[in-house]
Amino acid sequence: MNINQVKTAQDLKVFLEQQQRVLDELEAELNEKRTESATRRIELTEQRVAQLASQGMSYPDAFEQALAELEEQELEAKAKVDKERRERVGLELDELTPEQERLLLEQDEED
Repeated sequence: MNINQVKTAQDLKVFLEQQQRVLDELEAELNEKRTESATRRIELTEQRVAQLASQGMSYPDAFEQALAELEEQELEAKAKVDKERRERVGLELDELTPEQERLLLEQDEED
């Protein structure tokens, strides 16, 4: 069922239940991906620590170095995502009609 097929309160209830199931599935998938990503980051960090230690760096120093590199990579990735989001929003704003832009600004002023 899609939103255009909703005619009654019962239809709305069914539609919302369907949407909730979809959201629950997506949330579970997202949590799984986050877990996989965290596990992979841990594995890569462990490998980097082992590599640095095998090159003669003390284990505590290698650990600190690997963590610093991981933090730097995460900051770079976040900056890239933020930049892409700003560009996407900018493009979306450029596509607004003057009327849509006016309505959006009025709504923002109300908030």
